[in-house]
Amino acid sequence: MQIEPLTRVGQVQEGDILLLEDAKGRVLRVNAQEVIRPGVVDDSNGEEIVFNRRRNDYFITALYLAGKSWVKDARIVVPGNVPLLANPSEGPQ
Repeated sequence: MQIEPLTRVGQVQEGDILLLEDAKGRVLRVNAQEVIRPGVVDDSNGEEIVFNRRRNDYFITALYLAGKSWVKDARIVVPGNVPLLANPSEGPQ
């Protein structure tokens, strides 16, 4: 598993696991449920990452990248490659 910083619009995909830190230093682990207007860079009407549809919790990627969002740090959890055993019946050595 790797944790990558959010560095550009269009980087987050639906289903991605995100770690979001707010101004008080609280870290939320959320799933990106929906990406609205993917790839759109406009600050006011650009890409939105929705992580709770029921409560309408989201952030705008361009505002985050400009330092104007309630999200102060955003990271994407990327599943890593799990090495396969040469012979799975042998188990770990």
